[in-house]
Amino acid sequence: MTAAFNLDHCPTEWRNGLSHLEQRAEPIKGFADNRWRRMLASSRWFLGQWAPRADELGWSAYDLFAAHPVAPAARLDCAGLLINLGAATVSDMDRTHAHVLSAAGYPMTYDKPARGGVLIWEIA
Repeated sequence: MTAAFNLDHCPTEWRNGLSHLEQRAEPIKGFADNRWRRMLASSRWFLGQWAPRADELGWSAYDLFAAHPVAPAARLDCAGLLINLGAATVSDMDRTHAHVLSAAGYPMTYDKPARGGVLIWEIA
């Protein structure tokens, strides 16, 4: 079961991409079940809380949902924010960085991903 966040204000590509991921019967290759569920939950939380601001700042579907096409769970250099977020929460954003708090409350800065990835919902 997913948390009830209103995603009507999200860009359609983001909302539809997350919906596609949530409808998968199994995680994408390389993701353990618990990590996959956590990624989906944190993505839904982020879109419910931050989508308008991220869109306004120019964050793209790639910036949020990119993954390496061969090793999506392991190659974090190509991973979008929501692949990396885990149990952390976003506290602020600008055009090039997301400022996050780890589950333990430590501040971290996330840079947009390197090129070389694909949108995670394009991985079979």
